[in-house]
Amino acid sequence: MHEMSVRRAAHSGPNNWYTNNPKELSSDLEGALRAADQPTSRNAKALICPHAGYFYSMNTAAYSYVHLENRDDVKRVFILGPSHHVGTDKIFLPAPGTKTYAVPNGDLQLDLEIIDALRASDAFADNRRFSVQNDEDEHSVEMQLPFLAHCFKHRSDKPTIVPMVVGNVKHADTRRYAELLRPYYDDPGNFFVVSSDFCHWGVRFGFEYLPKCQECGVDGRRKYSQRAQVNRLIESLDKDSMDLLEQKNFEGWERYLEQTQNTICGRHPISILMAMVHRDANVNIKFVHYSQSGDLPDRPGRCDTCVAYAAGVVSLT
Repeated sequence: MHEMSVRRAAHSGPNNWYTNNPKELSSDLEGALRAADQPTSRNAKALICPHAGYFYSMNTAAYSYVHLENRDDVKRVFILGPSHHVGTDKIFLPAPGTKTYAVPNGDLQLDLEIIDALRASDAFADNRRFSVQNDEDEHSVEMQLPFLAHCFKHRSDKPTIVPMVVGNVKHADTRRYAELLRPYYDDPGNFFVVSSDFCHWGVRFGFEYLPKCQECGVDGRRKYSQRAQVNRLIESLDKDSMDLLEQKNFEGWERYLEQTQNTICGRHPISILMAMVHRDANVNIKFVHYSQSGDLPDRPGRCDTCVAYAAGVVSLT
């Protein structure tokens, strides 16, 4: 028997990741989008967006979503987010029987025809390990939905969505998924959103690496001195990754991940997108905003953490 047809907005509500009050949510999103004052591209084809609680990441995400706002040509949105809770080396599709993802500011319908076609291949994970409850526990896709609902609020025919929760996909399978999804990417009515935060730094995340600081002579693989500006070093580490993505240097990106082990939680969804587009001369990737969850002291303690957020835009030239 199929499970319930509606996935709840499980991370919305008072003292949750974002408000479940439709008017308040719409006002917050509108304010963030208007504050993201920049030239926009009507040729945007994909976005890289953070997925933390909106208190932390909404303003950065808006710098990506302003490029999707009020688009009438988008018929379908593929959303690739990392799996934080259920282990797999494949990709989970929504549980069979699910038809709608509830969103406080406007529900979104799944593209069941596309999802069934993808499910018919042997590339995707067994949904017996990814129930509606597992889907609701995962936040990486859900945090994109209010922005999508808001960007298309002017349309009665809102785009359908194809959510995918991506596991620790192996090197060869990254290319396999890219080949599988490439025909959908080439369809001018389709759009892609990749959900990812950037560096998760601190003891809690098991990651305290810092790049070498030329000014203070700090070796990132040893303890840093009092002169180290930890937030700046984290930003330097992330900017190295963003430079490689902007250069469409897919091999360099993979080497970077191996060498630094930077805790970019959406590295596998990003890698699938990069495998699709890195050889395309008509594709431009640009990161338009970067932020961090808070300032760290010069000598962070065991409870001090920092999470970074970046907004990227993939455009056709």
